[in-house]
Amino acid sequence: MSDVQRRAAARAPRLTPDEIATRGFQASFRGVSETEVRNFLRRVADEITATRAREEELTAQVDELREQLANPPIVTEDRLLDALGEETARVLRSAQEGAQEIRTRAQGHAEATVAEAEAAAVKAREDADNDASAMRDAAQIAAAKREAEATIYAAALRAEVESEVADLRLITETEVAAEREQSLVESAAEVEAAKEAGRDLVNEARSVRERILADLGRRRLLLQAQIDELRAGRDRLLDAYRVVKRTMGDATQALVQVEARATSELAGPPPSLEVPPVDGELAALAGELTGESGEPSVEVEALFARLRDQSAAPTDSDIPAPKPRQPEPEPLGSVPTGPPPEAERSGGEQLGSVPTDVADGVSERTSHQTALDEREIVLAPLQRELGRKVKRALQDEQNDVLDRIRTVKGRPTADEVLPTKLEQVAQLSASLRAPVDAAYAGGRETVGNRDPRSAAPASMVDGLAATMVDRLHARLVEAIDDAGDDEAAVTQRLGARYREFKGQDLDAVVGDTLAAAWALGVYDATKNGATLRWVPSAEGNCPDCDDNALEPTPRGEQFPTGQQHPPAHPGCRCLLVPAS
Repeated sequence: MSDVQRRAAARAPRLTPDEIATRGFQASFRGVSETEVRNFLRRVADEITATRAREEELTAQVDELREQLANPPIVTEDRLLDALGEETARVLRSAQEGAQEIRTRAQGHAEATVAEAEAAAVKAREDADNDASAMRDAAQIAAAKREAEATIYAAALRAEVESEVADLRLITETEVAAEREQSLVESAAEVEAAKEAGRDLVNEARSVRERILADLGRRRLLLQAQIDELRAGRDRLLDAYRVVKRTMGDATQALVQVEARATSELAGPPPSLEVPPVDGELAALAGELTGESGEPSVEVEALFARLRDQSAAPTDSDIPAPKPRQPEPEPLGSVPTGPPPEAERSGGEQLGSVPTDVADGVSERTSHQTALDEREIVLAPLQRELGRKVKRALQDEQNDVLDRIRTVKGRPTADEVLPTKLEQVAQLSASLRAPVDAAYAGGRETVGNRDPRSAAPASMVDGLAATMVDRLHARLVEAIDDAGDDEAAVTQRLGARYREFKGQDLDAVVGDTLAAAWALGVYDATKNGATLRWVPSAEGNCPDCDDNALEPTPRGEQFPTGQQHPPAHPGCRCLLVPAS
């Protein structure tokens, strides 16, 4: 039996229902009616009996709750699915299956198209090569045939001349030589003409071959463009798949947070319930029944106040913060950060030594990446905390706007229901203050300034809040002014704009805000004249940031693009580090 039950038993009243019902009274002159007294005592006895039964029922419920807190049920996936609903699970499964099917079908179609295009290109090239070879062979055969005909004709002509010379024997030796020379010249001219015709045929075949190859090149470029379009379509499908996957990840993260909250609540100490003395409750109840006391006792009021406090929903501070992300190990094949092994030759020459400038560059890039990783480890929990605060502030603002819309008569306007930009900036500045101060202090600490009183300038916090308000306020005004006269349409458009900002833009804006606070902390903690280096978060993303990273700049002077410290543009996550 628990301590509460023991105290309740020890303080139990001495009167019993039977004693009250059977209690007798001495008769007196002009006394009260005995029947009415008996009836009233019976009613009091019944009320006490019901009160004791209620007390036993409450005691049993307390024991049952203690047993549940002592032995909490195991949170399984089935329980979570039952809690969230089968419809959510079905939608997630359908989205996953649909994304996988789309990805598989797109990859198959792209591979089939690429294979078909490559096969068509290979076949066209083979046909062109065969045609060119056939024309070249035909030209060579024709040239050889012309050369053979010319040779035969020359031989026949020579034989004819010789026969004529032999038959007539009237021509002198000089005429015979001249005739022979002329015959040789004519035969050579015939041979040369045959060779020239063969060359023309070969040149014609080459020109045909070049035209065919040029046509094949154009077809290849066309096929390459089609392949690029297919790859772009595949990338779009992969992006859609990533969106579905990210949505599933968010849902999974929500399930993990629910499980973490349930685990933390079940793992915490059981709440202590102090039940007031039973006799006090009975006295208050008897006083209420008899009409002698119109107000309940203080102990009863304290009991209900404690029950209300213990049944209140847990706040965000009761949810354990997620562990910071640990830096990932270096991938295989990456450049080692430590000194390279050296092998000395007999004459003092080192084998496999790395040049000093190369080693310094590798060490510098490694240290910069380490600084970026350390900043992300510090800013990750701050980003989650700041995102929750801003979402809560935006939700409160949305509720206020909806209340104003319901109270406005007629067509609501943006000026009537929306808060001013100054009010929004003030509200967001209050939410930004603590996380931005922590990011600012983290940047100062990297330079060696560990002053716990350091805080981000108020102008910077207000400027960051104004940036968020500028992104959201114009959308809200457009949603109200373009909704028409339908109040339901105004409410739906406002809700859509708030959800769009919180779901798509908020994370990026919060990350940019904390990165800017970190960079300003590094800049303010650095001494005047010290050299600072601009470290891009990813090389090649922004030409301005890459230009700023080329040359270290003393504090107080501007980098090549005109900034003294990051950010250089919206979305800039660059880092500022001392050059040493």
